This record gives sequence, C-alpha cells and structure tokens, in this order.
Amino acid sequence: MFKFNRYKIVGLAVLCALYSACKVPEFAQRNENKNVPASFGQTADTTNTGAVQWRSFFTDPHLISLIDTALKNNQELNITLQEIELDQKRNQSQKG
Repeated sequence: MFKFNRYKIVGLAVLCALYSACKVPEFAQRNENKNVPASFGQTADTTNTGAVQWRSFFTDPHLISLIDTALKNNQELNITLQEIELDQKRNQSQKG
C-alpha cells in the first residue's frame, strides 16, 4: 500500500513535469523604432573604395607582387576567364 502511494506521487510529479515542459514560452513584444537619424556620426564620407584601382590602393611593392602572383595562379579565376572568352567567341561566330 505504501508502494502504491509512492508510485502515485512519482507519477503525478512526472506528469506535472511533462506538462510544464510542453508549455510554449511567451515572448516579450517589442515596439519597433522606425526613426532613422539623418546622418551617422556626423560624417559625410563620399569616397567609394569600389571605384579605386587596387594597384593605387596598395602601396607596398611586396604586397602588389604577392597579389599579382595570386591572381596569376588562381585556377578558378583562370577557368572563369576562359569560359568568358569562349562565350564571347561563340557569340561572335553566331553573329557571323
């Protein structure tokens, strides 16, 4: 009889634990801030590094030679350049 009560208590505790574990947590709701400042940090940076040639951007001759070697030995770049050249020749041959 004492074992039976113990099993009931343990079973009830397990059911309570399972029920509380299956509960979906509630997330806090936040209001979004749609106000955007006119400028960030009060700087007007108009330079675009995308327009600068990399040879004029880097001044170290060792770095420039390393980049040249890497570009020369880059297999994927060479394959892509060859595919572009083949496509251009195909387009020229189709046009006549």
